[in-house]
Amino acid sequence: MPNSVINLASRWQMPPSSTDDPIVRGTRYLEELRQITPASVGIDLEGELCDRMKMCGWIGLQIQRVNQHLQSLLEECEACLHPADRPFVQILAAPLANDLGLDGVCILQTRPITLLIDVGRVLPQDWLAMVAHEYAHAVVGSPGHDIGFQQTLTHLCLGLGLLSPPTGRSSESLASWPPCQPQLHPTAFWLGKTPLPHR
Repeated sequence: MPNSVINLASRWQMPPSSTDDPIVRGTRYLEELRQITPASVGIDLEGELCDRMKMCGWIGLQIQRVNQHLQSLLEECEACLHPADRPFVQILAAPLANDLGLDGVCILQTRPITLLIDVGRVLPQDWLAMVAHEYAHAVVGSPGHDIGFQQTLTHLCLGLGLLSPPTGRSSESLASWPPCQPQLHPTAFWLGKTPLPHR
């Protein structure tokens, strides 16, 4: 696995230099995400060209703050498991294509396993729920929502103080557990119109 993939999350938690052009930096971030993402998972900014340019500029200026926050949420999930049971995982914010209908993706094929979270799709107070869901996939090493996934997710929810899935939930209902409140305008976050969470 190329060194750039191994260090991707840590590199994008670093602030931009004073000489970085925000739009160029934001574009580079999206391109690096696309390089590690399966073809079936689109990384895409929606809207007119002028809006997409604004989004790239905002990403270039602010993505490190978002990724630092996601890293802290990932560490909360990891604290629920014994160190020997924790998979090697990295986490990054990503605008996922609308036609996917997904809030997050666990890419099991990368090393480390990569969690992509579309933080524009749900309210910031529900980001932890999204991270816990994708982290559960990383722990079981499977994209499915079988009994192993349910047991792992239940364990994480109990440890994190999230609503646990009721026993006997169907695989389909587990696909959207824990419940999250959707953002009415997902692109608003990437345009910088949604306040960043503070920790």
